[in-house]
Amino acid sequence: RVRLEPGQSHVFKAYLLLHQGNATEAWKAFHRFGHKEDFPAIAWPREVRVHYFDFLSGVTPDGPRGGGYDLDMQHFGEFHVGMATQHGYYLSYGDFIHPDRKEWKAMPTDAAGPVTMTIEKIKARVDATRKAGVHPAIYMHYTILDEGSPLFESMRDSILVNAEGKPTLFGWEGPDVIKTTWRMSPASPQWRDHLVRQAQWIMELFNPDAIVLDETFTALGYDHHKTHGGPLSKGGIELMRRLRATVRSFGPDKALFASDCSMGNLCLWGDGESGDHCYDRLLGHELYRKPPIRYMAALGEKAWLPCAWLYKSLWPAQVDLARKVGAAVGVTNGWGDNLGLTHLPQDARQQMLKDIATLVRS
Repeated sequence: RVRLEPGQSHVFKAYLLLHQGNATEAWKAFHRFGHKEDFPAIAWPREVRVHYFDFLSGVTPDGPRGGGYDLDMQHFGEFHVGMATQHGYYLSYGDFIHPDRKEWKAMPTDAAGPVTMTIEKIKARVDATRKAGVHPAIYMHYTILDEGSPLFESMRDSILVNAEGKPTLFGWEGPDVIKTTWRMSPASPQWRDHLVRQAQWIMELFNPDAIVLDETFTALGYDHHKTHGGPLSKGGIELMRRLRATVRSFGPDKALFASDCSMGNLCLWGDGESGDHCYDRLLGHELYRKPPIRYMAALGEKAWLPCAWLYKSLWPAQVDLARKVGAAVGVTNGWGDNLGLTHLPQDARQQMLKDIATLVRS
């Protein structure tokens, strides 16, 4: 948004590229001339063909949570899982971890009861994942803070303010929520500093190979806060760059993945994309997968490692995208289809293994 007062002017530069072929030629030119990377590319994300995502699932689909990850891990090799992400492990959204918090109750409002989590339990899963030959990743969210967090009152001023001057609800009401979820503003320096500190602790405590940052498309829009208000993208880009720098400070092969879900372009300042786009209105729509696939304009040559809560329901669409652009396929547990790898029906399992084998060979 640009506001011009009487007598003011603003000059913009625009470039016209004449080229043969389709829009991919223009996208290549943008990545070559119009965008500068802060860090060298990492090789291993491009080698991942299957991304496993766990929402603190249970041993059985309808039973208590907390054990599904360990059970599914036995099938990582069979399914050629290349990266596995732990989600739902935290005390509350936005307040994911603290070095002094050794034990807490995750999934506080789940129908089957909360799950006792510890720093050591998360770290043990990271270590076991790496031992299985799979890259371990940890989940964070870009803009949610749960009102039930002990930090909430001190962070209240960082809630996104709408055009009417009111704080903005986020609206997520899953089993990992204590009270109400609020949408925090990347325009707030306090929120940016807080998330960078959270990422620092996650890397220090668990040593994952990657952090998956959920719903980065929420860095689009405007904050009407009287002090730090303005376009969200400016602070959102700064936050992505700081988070990536924090992750990379722990090693040249440590990665930060955006979750644009083809509705944003924050992947430009990360190492790839891991958002859940597995819905009828996105991945399931034929235009979403019609070449040239529009999200490649932002993603370029970076890895596309989707989360897919409806992984079984929309499996053909996942495979179609993977074959067209080299994206990975997602397999999940604890939400959506909620079957994981262990409880898949035999016919679905056989089809998935067959398709994955062709993706690995290609």
